[in-house]
Amino acid sequence: MKAIDQHVRVSYVEYAPGTLETVSKETDASLMALVRQQAGLIEFAIVQTGHDSRMVVGTWQSREHAEEWATKGMAWLTEVAKISEQVTFHVTYSGDVIIAENAS
Repeated sequence: MKAIDQHVRVSYVEYAPGTLETVSKETDASLMALVRQQAGLIEFAIVQTGHDSRMVVGTWQSREHAEEWATKGMAWLTEVAKISEQVTFHVTYSGDVIIAENAS
């Protein structure tokens, strides 16, 4: 088994009741544009998990890249999108990938 130089951050995000659709329409494009500019990005996904909740999953080339994104992402949330009052990050897990498989 060869070493995998990747780091994953997974966050569970809950939106104030009834705000997810409106907030998403206003902010998703801006968020994804910012994500695409980040060094070390391998993959980033937002997964709808409930009526007012999502999982945010980012795979990065290193822990440092993931931490840099966490800082920039939170700054975007509060300063650019200005939606910090409508969004709550309940849990964030972060760790190095130890084994992975893909179809390619």
